[in-house]
Amino acid sequence: MSVIEPYTRIKLSFLARELNKIDASDVEVLLVNMILDGKLAGKIDQVNGILYMTGGISVDFEKERRRNNIEALARGLKKLTACRNIFANYEDATANVTDQRRFNLRAIQKLPDQK
Repeated sequence: MSVIEPYTRIKLSFLARELNKIDASDVEVLLVNMILDGKLAGKIDQVNGILYMTGGISVDFEKERRRNNIEALARGLKKLTACRNIFANYEDATANVTDQRRFNLRAIQKLPDQK
């Protein structure tokens, strides 16, 4: 989508090269589907192989893209929080073991000498 946005007309052959060298006919099919789904406002000149943008990317598509980005960010934050909690629990467990060892060492030091 970022390839299309700055232009009012664009050759399908250019889009095909930009989209990892896929066939221009496949690009045309993708664009037709996007236009029919309301994700792209444009017309295709099949004879000359040109996409004419008439209104840019639909607002609904932009909202969907933003929502997907926010959901991906939320998933990432959830994973980060889970990792932080695991690390915090590990630190607590390590601190408890260290405290127990210190307690045991003090207890041993207080024992009377055995002869």
